[in-house]
Amino acid sequence: MSEVVLPWMTVTLLGSSWVGGRLQAWADRFAEDLPKQPEAKGPIRVFNLGQGGFTSSQILAQKVPLACALKSTHVFIDPGHVNSAADTGGGPAVSRAQTLADLAAMVAALRADNPGVIITLCTMNSISAASLTIHPAYADYVADLLAYAALEGLDVVDTYALQAHPLDPALTYGAGAFAIAPTATFLALPDGAGWNAADKASNVVLTHVEAGAVVRTAGIGNVRGNTALAGKRHFEWRVDLKGGSYPAIGVANAAASLTAYVGADNNGLALFADGNVYRNGANQGAAFSVAAGDVIGVEIDVAAKLAYFMKGVTRTAGFDLSALGAGPLYPAASKNAVGSGGLARFTPSGDGLHLVDRAEVDAHLYGPILTHYRGRMAGFWPA
Repeated sequence: MSEVVLPWMTVTLLGSSWVGGRLQAWADRFAEDLPKQPEAKGPIRVFNLGQGGFTSSQILAQKVPLACALKSTHVFIDPGHVNSAADTGGGPAVSRAQTLADLAAMVAALRADNPGVIITLCTMNSISAASLTIHPAYADYVADLLAYAALEGLDVVDTYALQAHPLDPALTYGAGAFAIAPTATFLALPDGAGWNAADKASNVVLTHVEAGAVVRTAGIGNVRGNTALAGKRHFEWRVDLKGGSYPAIGVANAAASLTAYVGADNNGLALFADGNVYRNGANQGAAFSVAAGDVIGVEIDVAAKLAYFMKGVTRTAGFDLSALGAGPLYPAASKNAVGSGGLARFTPSGDGLHLVDRAEVDAHLYGPILTHYRGRMAGFWPA
């Protein structure tokens, strides 16, 4: 009896920022996760041809020929509509009519190369309120895509429809500058930096990975960041004293307790709500008063082993980090009251177009796409 050889399912991802730009992490994970799904009865390969910043015309000219050469069974397309719709004063980068023509040409080329190809179109997420000023007609571009998909009988994953319009600024790259301006030579953390959902006390609930920590049960709870500090870095924390909270913000290494205040031992140093800085439970000196609604800047000079705290135009002298235990330092925060919360910002960089929070990416992009392709896999191989 001869062995049954199952065909390859080849998925090619085409697009701009969704696929090959700031959000590429989901696409890399997709390539790893797809073969692990229960519907994956045969061999699978995923090719990523995304390019952040590309318009529909650039995708058509530079990426579609490559996709055709791959002889894909399935092609996922974010057609670059958000970049086509960008208008900085001289009209959109690519007109609606041309963008629609570009999309039709993409589909025609892929079908000519492989008449059986399954094409899925994806709308990009909503954009921030600030970015609407240079994307005034973006909703119309999305409507054009959806109408074309219906006309041609194409699959659609409409992530645009799953989100509020515009996006909550707290969830977007480029949501605004730091409230406390960094000192010269101090930099924001890299894009994607935020709280570590796997490195927190059980009573800390993250409302967003990259912004916010909420304690819903009594007792002290800490959370550490997901990105080790290197060089000279700046981040900030908006204090929320709601519910009698007694917050602390600072830095800690991986050995610091998650159920004792940051600064309670020699694995961390933090500014407390009483206005003093603590290390190993000992007062290292006063900084400034801290009240609800205050934004506190934190600057860490890793090489010099110094920490600075900022409020308004006031910047403290450096607090010594040299006595801390070994290992990389991470942003760290403590809370101790029911329902208390606080908002951190680790990076304001970017253009305001893209989700920054990973939980939001999963909810509005990755989850629906993975579910869609699980459905497609279910009918791809012989039963």
